[in-house]
Amino acid sequence: MMPIKNTEWITEDGVHHTLASPGKRIIAAAINFGLAYILWTLAVFIFPEEDNPTMPLATLAVYGFIQVWLMSAKGQSVGKYLMKIKVIDK
Repeated sequence: MMPIKNTEWITEDGVHHTLASPGKRIIAAAINFGLAYILWTLAVFIFPEEDNPTMPLATLAVYGFIQVWLMSAKGQSVGKYLMKIKVIDK
C-alpha cells in the first residue's frame, strides 16, 4: 500500500481507502469495553453468588469468543462494526 495523504491509502490494486479518524477508533474501543462491562455487570446481578465467580467469567469468555470469531471471520470487532470501520489487508 502507498500513502497518499495522512488519511488515505491506495492498495496494490489501485483502490482508494480513507482511514478512520483516531476519534472513531477510540469510540469503537470504548464500545467494545462498554459491552464487556455491561455483560459483566449483568452476569454479576443475575448470578450473585459471591463465592463462585464462574458465571460472570463464563459470560466474558463467551463475549471474548464472539469478538475473536468476528475478528477472524469479518475483520471487525463489535465496536468497529458499529462505527463502520473496516480493516484493510495488503
